[in-house]
Amino acid sequence: MKKLIVSNICIDMDQTLTYERNNYVRQGICDGCNYPQMILIDILMKKFDISNNEAVRRLVEAEKPCGRADAFFACRNTPEWGIKENILWNKCKKWQEKHLFFYKDAIYMVKELYQRGFKLFMASNNGSEGLLLKLSSGGLATKRGSKYFKGFYGDDLLGCRKSTPVFFRKLIKIEKFDPSDVVMIGDSLQEDYLNAWRGGFRKVIIVNRRQKERIIEKKAILVNTLKIIPDILELSCTG
Repeated sequence: MKKLIVSNICIDMDQTLTYERNNYVRQGICDGCNYPQMILIDILMKKFDISNNEAVRRLVEAEKPCGRADAFFACRNTPEWGIKENILWNKCKKWQEKHLFFYKDAIYMVKELYQRGFKLFMASNNGSEGLLLKLSSGGLATKRGSKYFKGFYGDDLLGCRKSTPVFFRKLIKIEKFDPSDVVMIGDSLQEDYLNAWRGGFRKVIIVNRRQKERIIEKKAILVNTLKIIPDILELSCTG
C-alpha cells in the first residue's frame, strides 16, 4: 500500500493501547464509576468511617466544580480530606497491575514512532491525568509526564468527548494541525473514524485485532496489529 505521509499522530487509549481485564461491576464498582473513583471512595470510607453511599455523595460533590468524573481533581481540591494525590495515584497503580493490560504491539508502536521523529498526541475520553496513569502501566509515562507524547487531549482539556466531531475540531484548532499532516489511530469506527472525519481529520487508522487480514484499505485503513503502523507511515518534511 501507499504510505501515509504525516508528522503528527493522535492516538486513542482504551481498547487501542489498553484494555481492562475485569468488568467494573464485577470488581464491586457501582455502574458508571471509573477505578480512580472506586479507589477514592474506598479511601474515604475507611478514613472517615462512612458508608459507601456517603463516600459517593462526597466524591460527586467534590467533582462538581470541574464538571466531570475526576477523582484526582476531587482529591486535589478538597484539602480538608487530608488525602494526598500520591496516595490515590499509588493505589491506582496497584489496581492497574492486576486489572489493566497494555498491548505489547502498542508499546512497540509508540516507542518506534517516537524514535522515528513523529509527534505523538493522546486523544481520548480519559482525563489528562488518567492518561498518564494508564500510560505508566506500559512504562510510557510517570505522574510528571511522558517523553513520548507532545500533548494529552482528554475531555477535561477539550470540554467534550469523542462522541462528537467537536472534539476533533478543537484538537485541530489548538494544535493548528494541517489535516493532511495528521493521522488518528484508534479502535472505534464511530468515535475514532467517523467523528474524526467529520471533525476534519482526513487520515485514520483503525486497529481491529480480530480481523484476519493484516491490512484492509478503505477510507479508514484497518489493521490487525499496531506493530505494522510504523511501516505504513512516512515522516513528512514538516515533521
